[in-house]
Amino acid sequence: MNTIFISWDSVEGAGSYNIYRDGKTLTNSKNTKYSDKALDFGKEYTYEISSLSNEGLEGPLSNSVKEKTPNVYKINGQLINEKGQPKIDEAKVFLYTKDNVLWVYKISDNFKFNFYRQF
Repeated sequence: MNTIFISWDSVEGAGSYNIYRDGKTLTNSKNTKYSDKALDFGKEYTYEISSLSNEGLEGPLSNSVKEKTPNVYKINGQLINEKGQPKIDEAKVFLYTKDNVLWVYKISDNFKFNFYRQF
């Protein structure tokens, strides 16, 4: 999963801040930074902040900021031997990115694999 980090300038007289994602309240914080965790891959989120006085009066919403999590690519498959049978004790799968970066994965057990890689 993904994390988006947001931060903002402090507001004079603010006791805390409400943090909104996509128009819904996420949390209230006394800090001027927040880590939004466990987000989906390849999705855009909109954030807004409001200040709260110590008496609980809420100020106006900030300008919205949009942040996007990276995409993920999934490859599924099953290892087979040269006779087309899934009888392999262990194997390595070599994948190259478009930038010629090598990823090596070791596979064993049921000979099926799922690769998830974010870009």
